[in-house]
Amino acid sequence: EISLGLVGSEMCIRDRHGIHVAEDPVLVETLSYLKLEQEVPEEVYQSVATVLSWAYWLKGQVPQTLE
Repeated sequence: EISLGLVGSEMCIRDRHGIHVAEDPVLVETLSYLKLEQEVPEEVYQSVATVLSWAYWLKGQVPQTLE
């Protein structure tokens, strides 16, 4: 299981191997203003995709395609 958290200007990904930190102050600030279930703004899609791909990589997995 992987959990995500925002700490200061950093995004932390925690898994069974420890805590991995990605620093992206713009993404963290943008996400900190969102309410639960609120849509992620389009201007940070690329950053969110990068973090998600990193989380999959940490788990040794690849995302499924939508084909």
